[in-house]
Amino acid sequence: MPAPFEAFIPFVLITTMFGVANLGFHYVHHSRNDGKPPRYGIDNWERALIDRDLRMTGSHRGFTKEYFKLTKVI
Repeated sequence: MPAPFEAFIPFVLITTMFGVANLGFHYVHHSRNDGKPPRYGIDNWERALIDRDLRMTGSHRGFTKEYFKLTKVI
């Protein structure tokens, strides 16, 4: 028994909305991490390094392409 053609329109709409939501989440997630993969299993030492990188470069993920470019001078 074939599927009725009326069911395809809601199916396509729902599938499209899940895809759009997934792409939006993916974009926000990667832009928050400066395009780098997420960190897992962070211990206290790595948290201290993340805080240091934030103070030095203005980014949680650390490095800049120019060697001694800082966001503010202490």
